[in-house]
Amino acid sequence: MIKIEFQVILECLLFILLFFSVFVLRSFNLVTVFISVLGFFILIATLIHYKKPIKQRDKILYYIIVGGSLLSQGILYLFGLFNGFSNNYSVFYKNYLPKLSIIMFIGLILVVEAIRYLLMSNLKNQKKDFKSIIARIIMILNYIIIDYIITGQSCNFKSNYEIFNLLMIFVIPTATKHIFLDYVSYKYGHIGTYWYRLIMDMYIYVVPFTPKVNPLIETVFIAALPYLMYIAIESILNKNKKETRRDRRNKKRVSLISLTIFVILVYLVSCQFTYCMIAIGSESMTGTINKGDAVIYKRYNKEKLEVGDIIAFRHNNVVVVHRIHSKVNTHGDTEAYITKGDANKSEDNWIVTKENIVGVVKVRVMLIAWPSVLLNEWL
Repeated sequence: MIKIEFQVILECLLFILLFFSVFVLRSFNLVTVFISVLGFFILIATLIHYKKPIKQRDKILYYIIVGGSLLSQGILYLFGLFNGFSNNYSVFYKNYLPKLSIIMFIGLILVVEAIRYLLMSNLKNQKKDFKSIIARIIMILNYIIIDYIITGQSCNFKSNYEIFNLLMIFVIPTATKHIFLDYVSYKYGHIGTYWYRLIMDMYIYVVPFTPKVNPLIETVFIAALPYLMYIAIESILNKNKKETRRDRRNKKRVSLISLTIFVILVYLVSCQFTYCMIAIGSESMTGTINKGDAVIYKRYNKEKLEVGDIIAFRHNNVVVVHRIHSKVNTHGDTEAYITKGDANKSEDNWIVTKENIVGVVKVRVMLIAWPSVLLNEWL
């Protein structure tokens, strides 16, 4: 056991090395070699030290982690049956990444989990205070940078949009993953973390194709999976005997309601299905639909439209929500539409064809979209 202050210093030194190499020198070689050499000895020491027999609760833990990981990957690959698959990863590795580098990256994942196990084992013997929290936060940041290296992420940090995209698509899901893996390693050892990384991270090096999935849906799945696994582990392995049946029932009800709302929001915001929800960022429909509101539209399927219907259509690569003001015939009696914002003084100076219509507005949700609008204006 080492003192928590010394552990924090070591983690800070590792963070400085990682940050300087990746974001200043923009070179991954120094980091990869350093962690691989350091981690190899730690991995061997961990495997030799770890002789704990597998108990029934450990088997249940592995079933939850393996089953949840396989289920989530299966769901993502089901999307490929509808949206197709991509062999980009396969082509990239085959043409640009030597097999030795792939082995090194897999080894890097293994040694990271060995380091995690030793650090969490050390924290078990420490007093739970502010210093231990700082130690965990610093190491989470280190794990995020290491995953940045492994997954080949790229960001020039030249615009707010790039930074926000990296934060939402990569940093937040990666942080939730490592918080969960810290929890598993702290309470149950490192074997469960290896299973998780094998299925969720290392599979990409051997599977030649990946599903084409909406980035939002993929991010939500990856970010939500650790939380769902945590709930399952706590419910099955850490039942509180003092809790009444009513308390447990209420907890399950709240979790179910939260999960249902979460799934519905993802369903709507992803715009991959029949209904879609979008934010209103202009004042052209004020009075009917205000800036900061959201609307839910049904995907347009060539059904007949009438004057007065509110439609969502694409114009100059932007989705516009306006009301049909009148109909016109173009190119051999093909029906098209002139639209107008309810708050505008005149009609739009373009014609909307059926090919440009994406949906028919069905529901207005007041004020819910203000965070998205403000964020979009900032970006």
